[in-house]
Amino acid sequence: MLSNELYAGTMYYNKTRMVNGKRVPLPKEEWIGIAVPAVVDPKTFGAVQQRMAYNRERRRRQPKYKYLLSGMLSCGEPGCGYEMFGITVKRPNGRLNSYYRCGACSRMEANHKMKYHRAGVVDAAVWGVVRGILLNPEQLRLGIEARREEAQRRNVALFERLDYLQDELAKTQCRLDALLDKYIDPDSPIGKEEYKRKKEELEGARLILEREAIDLSDRLQEVGITDEDLETIEEFCAKVAEGLEHATFEDRREILKLLRVQGLIYLDQEEGAYVVEVTGMFDRERVSLLSNRCCWSEQQSHVNIPFTDRVIFQKLQAGVD
Repeated sequence: MLSNELYAGTMYYNKTRMVNGKRVPLPKEEWIGIAVPAVVDPKTFGAVQQRMAYNRERRRRQPKYKYLLSGMLSCGEPGCGYEMFGITVKRPNGRLNSYYRCGACSRMEANHKMKYHRAGVVDAAVWGVVRGILLNPEQLRLGIEARREEAQRRNVALFERLDYLQDELAKTQCRLDALLDKYIDPDSPIGKEEYKRKKEELEGARLILEREAIDLSDRLQEVGITDEDLETIEEFCAKVAEGLEHATFEDRREILKLLRVQGLIYLDQEEGAYVVEVTGMFDRERVSLLSNRCCWSEQQSHVNIPFTDRVIFQKLQAGVD
């Protein structure tokens, strides 16, 4: 009913045709419309169609499974650096196992053996670091202050470039004003074509300067941490500290984003185990993933992985090595 134009006042016929004994649908351009009494007005019907299209697109974009560290993990193996994304496999008994996978593997570009890490283990390791930070406000404050000082030192060159761009924009505007004054001056030798050519050149140069200035301003806002940001983070952390044990998935995602958490997974040669290096608005933390018994790689074929998981892994791995 919601998509039937009959209710909006139009009935169509000639929508199909018999071809070789089979009824074949015709393109909508060949349909013949007939006006009928409308049940809903065309404006409301059109709004419903837009909403339905939006809902379909939204459902298509929403992932089937959720991953706590989606968009926050990277592969730290030498020469890689690809983002790690979540993947879920279904075992024959219906049980779902989720892992974080190196993005290079899906593109068949991996030059290392580390491919999958059990999502629950990595999530627990990273969340353990974040939980400790939230329960220690002073450590969080010191980390944020250190990051702000580092960002200010790093942004000195950006501020200098932005000042230069603003000066050049002001000079370009002055040139445009002067060009216009010359053109409207009856004693000026500048003709219409010459004025248009010079104006286009100056406006083009101004557009390039404006784009770079906007880009620099956005970058400064992204990396900069203001006093307002610091107060917001501290207030938020104070509110959630007591309920961390009962935090929902959405709560944890919000906290991770607020603290700008990023993780880097790599193999520590000294320990002989994978570790996750956690960074954010706090001092760098490093956590071992020794408990991750399903970190799959060719070197770890001795790990006690269930047979069904090994079969699934071999299928996923096909064409990657």
